Amino acid sequence: MDLIINASNIKAGGGLTHLQEILHGDAAATAGFNRVYLWAPDKTLEKVANHPWLEKCSHPWLNAGYRHTWKWKRKVFEPFARSRKALVYVPGTGSSGSTYVTMCQNLLPLQPEELNRYFFSPDWLRLRLLRMLHRRAYSRAAGVVFLNRYCLQHAEKLVGRPLQEHAIIPHGLAPRFLVPHKEVYTGTFDANRPMQLVYVSIVDVYKHQWTLAEAVYQLVAEGYHMQLHLIGPAYPKAMHKLQAVMNRYPQYARAVQYHGPMPYEAIHDAYMQGDAFVFASSCETFGMVLTEAMAAGLPVLCSSRSSMPETAGDAVLYADPLRVDELKQQLSRMYHEPELRKDLSARSLAKARTMSWQACAASTFEYLYKISKSSCVE
Repeated sequence: MDLIINASNIKAGGGLTHLQEILHGDAAATAGFNRVYLWAPDKTLEKVANHPWLEKCSHPWLNAGYRHTWKWKRKVFEPFARSRKALVYVPGTGSSGSTYVTMCQNLLPLQPEELNRYFFSPDWLRLRLLRMLHRRAYSRAAGVVFLNRYCLQHAEKLVGRPLQEHAIIPHGLAPRFLVPHKEVYTGTFDANRPMQLVYVSIVDVYKHQWTLAEAVYQLVAEGYHMQLHLIGPAYPKAMHKLQAVMNRYPQYARAVQYHGPMPYEAIHDAYMQGDAFVFASSCETFGMVLTEAMAAGLPVLCSSRSSMPETAGDAVLYADPLRVDELKQQLSRMYHEPELRKDLSARSLAKARTMSWQACAASTFEYLYKISKSSCVE
């Protein structure tokens, strides 16, 4: 039995990490697939491990723009899938003319209140289009993979009915984030030793860096010694919001520092420099950087919205990322209570150690094999 993976829209970020990790070992072959055909852009294929059972497939149109990718799907991919009579897996959310399983890795199109943060912009129009494509993909799929029940509930709300055939398969965690882990600082913070807060994520309209910055500035004005380090690329509209807050507090210029993007391979070093991690997103399918920070042993203050409580459980403190007063209250607790920081660090590590890419890969391909057999795809 063969499997075809359409990864044409996977080029970076969490989608690429997921693809790399599930194809790292032999989970597909162990599940029962004789051959897996992986279609993706050349740069994506280069980052995926080689296996005797894996055939990497490319085409010039896959390395061009969106219009060329659409043409590739109609004129190259769909005829290929029909000729192989194999199940198609679309890990980047999409559909196929053949029997297919798709995956939810983008929650923004499913939540109008979050999507509308981009109103009215080209990104808002793009997300509106994706919303329609997601509805079609979930409605027609032979199965859908979700990272948690929160995403499943919103997909069912979008489709307007229960999705009977689905699987809940959380992401795993790369071992490099578990070793070494951060030793928690249990001393007192002062001018010579301010509390170092780290937030790794794109500066975007649903990440709320400006609200967090406001909370930090207010605490510093009240006599707290802390610094917030923001790491990641920036969406212009959101960066404008952040810069407006920063401009209001020129006397505390060092309290909030924006460092720009950082290579994924160096992210672990950023975690190791922090005393605590803050994650203020209001829309996440999973929150991979959150689990990476937890694995580094950092005490975490996390958004109480979206899928975060399902991902982190009782291992973190929670606050509404849209409320400055809640952020200040929880940051104050972490600042003043070293025992709380130690407890949160231990809880974070324990939770992170339950996350495995091997388990994710095994569950994914076992589910795909089950769908392949039940759909009589041979």
